[in-house]
Amino acid sequence: MAVRAIIVAVENYGSVAGGGLVSKLEGTLEDAEKFRVWLLQKKSVQPRNITFLADPTAAAIELAFRDLVDNGQNDTEELYVFYSGHGFSTNDNPLRQKPADILVGAEFQNLNDSGKACLKLSEIQFTLYQCLGPGTHFYFIDACRNPVSAKDVRPGEFGWTRPFSQLGQPAVFTMFSAERGNFAAVRSGFAPAVVAGLGGRGRAKRRDGLQMWVSFDSLRTYLEMSLAQKVAPEPGPGAGRILRIDPIPTYTCTVQVKNAGGSDRFTATMLNAFSVQVGQPVSFQGGETTLRAFPDDYFVQVTHSQFALSPPDPAKAELYDDCTVEFEKTTQLLGGPPPTFAAPPPVPVSINGPAASVLEITNLHTGEVSPLESDFTGTLQPGPYQVRVLESGWSSVRSFRFLVDQSLTGPGGLHIDAASRDPSRIRDSLLGLVPGQHDTARADFSESLGPMAAQDLGLWLSILGASRILENQFHKLQNLPLMSFDDVQPGGSPIYVLSGAEGPRGISQAAIGAPGAPAPQVMPMQGVQGVPGLYELRSDTPPGMNLVYFRAGDAATCATVAYCLPNRATLFVLATSGAGETRIQQFILPLAKLRQYLTRQEQDRQPPNLLEAVRFAVLAQRELSRLRSPGANLSGLDGDPRRVQEWNNLLYGKWLDPAMAVMAAYELARNRGAGSPPDSILVAIANLRAFFAALPDAELIAKIAGLPYTEPVSLPLFLTGLRAMEHPELLMPLPLGQVDYVGPWITWIGI
Repeated sequence: MAVRAIIVAVENYGSVAGGGLVSKLEGTLEDAEKFRVWLLQKKSVQPRNITFLADPTAAAIELAFRDLVDNGQNDTEELYVFYSGHGFSTNDNPLRQKPADILVGAEFQNLNDSGKACLKLSEIQFTLYQCLGPGTHFYFIDACRNPVSAKDVRPGEFGWTRPFSQLGQPAVFTMFSAERGNFAAVRSGFAPAVVAGLGGRGRAKRRDGLQMWVSFDSLRTYLEMSLAQKVAPEPGPGAGRILRIDPIPTYTCTVQVKNAGGSDRFTATMLNAFSVQVGQPVSFQGGETTLRAFPDDYFVQVTHSQFALSPPDPAKAELYDDCTVEFEKTTQLLGGPPPTFAAPPPVPVSINGPAASVLEITNLHTGEVSPLESDFTGTLQPGPYQVRVLESGWSSVRSFRFLVDQSLTGPGGLHIDAASRDPSRIRDSLLGLVPGQHDTARADFSESLGPMAAQDLGLWLSILGASRILENQFHKLQNLPLMSFDDVQPGGSPIYVLSGAEGPRGISQAAIGAPGAPAPQVMPMQGVQGVPGLYELRSDTPPGMNLVYFRAGDAATCATVAYCLPNRATLFVLATSGAGETRIQQFILPLAKLRQYLTRQEQDRQPPNLLEAVRFAVLAQRELSRLRSPGANLSGLDGDPRRVQEWNNLLYGKWLDPAMAVMAAYELARNRGAGSPPDSILVAIANLRAFFAALPDAELIAKIAGLPYTEPVSLPLFLTGLRAMEHPELLMPLPLGQVDYVGPWITWIGI
């Protein structure tokens, strides 16, 4: 399989008219050329596999990605995309957006007239994720990100479609030159720093077992240190290895002593971080010598037989490149033998995590990861670290960085509380209404779930909303002041919207509309008594496709496709983080009082633990929103038997939620040629057609899998299905160009 690359550099915007954009971005083409040289010299990419676009139009950029799919489908081991030019971030879109979600072609003039000069990065990444096949994709986006209103720009959409790969999806890693909402300065230094780091400069390389690699995370750490600013990473699954440094080089540490005479004799000794001598001491005469070693953190001790040196302690040598350490010979005579020094001692550190969870501690200098354990008590070498709290089987609960520094640590060492939840008015209010063994670390919603440390608001609201629909047996949750479904009649199919925000700005307005009908007026939802920031809406809609409209304050209105099925409720959860980013969860759940009206197969094929299945559904939907395959990584910690069992339940017909069954079938179709059981996709499609024929996705799943299908006459539920349609614009109740490509659902923004 080949390594391929697309380099886009727009330096000249000759027709820009206002809009806060400059017409020339000095140095952009030069930066792009450096990236091309790295591909040729360090990655040994064949020139024919590198597409270099200098000052291209948006149409030229779009066609370059089309040609990439035509030439590289199922034959691209690694893809590198470098973009340098103007970019936009929408400042009134509540959904999760990339820092520069809109890329701008050279023909751009202004927002009002140049929508077709703009491309959505999310659409590019989503399309390649579906079509290019397995491998690893790396995106480096160096773009100004002028904040604009989603209502003021109408980006163009791809004018081409291609068949999906059936061999699986890639891992996608993205690095932005600045965080969301920040401007990227012209000649910011990001692009040259990326190229230097990709080539193995400094701490951009780390040991990985017996090898040394530049990886996505080591590059991120290097960039933040060298640029003295935050970059915005979106890591994919796995290590994200980019360049192996082979053979592992050695570097030179030059030792200089000021005021040294020609006859002065010194001894230089190199110690590692554990005070272990590296090599033999070096005796030298005069003021300079050199030491050589493999990349690592060292401490250099220099002594004189008669005189003291300044500084008296060993000098730190970060030997990831050639470096220099300096001493000065003083006139102070030694009163005895030359002192012996040790490297700074390790620091006592204790980290406590929530019960039934484990801690993953990573040294950000070396990349070394500590063994997983529930609590940590020991010593760590000085330096920066990251700790992730992992709830077994359900990925990261929380993550943060900390610095180990003896000078900043008290006499008892460093104590870190990794268990406590972040303060949140809405979460604290919910816990006050739910009886259980809650503490500062874990919430106890149900015996079937057990106490959980996850603080994801979307997960909490999904569990609480689902409990109201699914069963009357969740006694801890019965007293929540949420809407009831006891009055739904046989054949009913209500939509229930539950929206909550951790900060002051959440989704508080919503409406339900039918496709083809005029958009309804978005109105304030009903607040939930005793829970500030929590809102709900119930609409008794007929079965079939509907649109859920929602808005935060005076921001742009968004809309999402939702399907209603008889005797089921569609649960639509909108969870807004403290940073103002909203994630959508959607479920089609059987109503407890109407379960007897479901087909016998649907009644018999329910999973044994309903709320556990909902928790898994939240995780799976979150993975999809990050362009990660929910079924691709069922090993290691994430291969907890609960997760594997829930995935198998979906594949073999445990139909708590047909939306999740559809999602699993899409995964089967896209991995049909990658070793999935040959008959499993046939069984999945047959079941969907038999029991959930109202969802058009079944036919599109068959189409993706290369099986006989009938082109749907209504929109599917999932965004993946939309990309498989022949003429989706003919079925669109809202403009195709306003479709958002972040998340699993068909969603429009700025309407």
